[in-house]
Amino acid sequence: MYAIYTELFFLQKNWKLAEENIAKHLTIAENLDSYQEKKIAFYNYAKLYKFIEDYKNATLWYDKHFELYTKNINNERIKMVTEAAQKFESERNEKEAEIYKLKHIQLKNLNIELVENKELLQDKNQQLNNSNIKLSELAKELKNTIITNDKMYSVIAHDLRNPISAIVSCTDLIDLFVANNEIDEIQRFVELIRTSSKQVVEILENMLEWSKANCDMIVTQPTFISINDIIKQCINLVELITIQKDIKINFDDENQYHIFADNEMLKVIIRILSAMQLSFHIKIVRLI
Repeated sequence: MYAIYTELFFLQKNWKLAEENIAKHLTIAENLDSYQEKKIAFYNYAKLYKFIEDYKNATLWYDKHFELYTKNINNERIKMVTEAAQKFESERNEKEAEIYKLKHIQLKNLNIELVENKELLQDKNQQLNNSNIKLSELAKELKNTIITNDKMYSVIAHDLRNPISAIVSCTDLIDLFVANNEIDEIQRFVELIRTSSKQVVEILENMLEWSKANCDMIVTQPTFISINDIIKQCINLVELITIQKDIKINFDDENQYHIFADNEMLKVIIRILSAMQLSFHIKIVRLI
């Protein structure tokens, strides 16, 4: 409104009223801090002083007008730069937030994978520990088996030596008796050879049964059997050894003993026990 009145006063060349009107306009513009109204008031002041040929003041107000315009342009530029910087910062923050979110998801997935791998490693480690325990048990069992076999083979070798030595000795004597035509002695020593040969066969059977037992090949068939008969058979097998070693075996067969066991396994056990007892050169062996 003040700008319109100012233009009217310019047309009327009423410079005093025009100046008063511009002054009021500028006061209101400054109170409102309005850039646009200040610019108009500064420009009208410059026109007024130009009309009245006061070029000094006209130049002064033109400079103020230009300064205000330039300042506004700079403010606009600063505003634009600030807004651009804020937008860039906002976009950068958004991208950083998105990257952080993706990295967080990746780390979470990696953590899940690590947990799964840890559980898998624990399972594998447990399996390895179990395998090591089994291997240790098998090694211990193998060691015990080797020791037991060594002992068993030592006993068997010792027992085989006696009947085989007896067989060799008998054959030498038979040659002598044949030369002297002593038929009775030949028959007696042939019987001893037969007995010793049976002993060798029985000992070899013991070894075979022992090998089967270690290989889990024996099929047990337990029944009620008389232990007396089995003991008598074992005594007959070691008769030659007892004669050579001057060992007496006492066996009380007045009472009959029956047990529930596998016949062949019981024979093996008694033969082994008998052989072990005889290997110690005990003069009297009591079986029952």
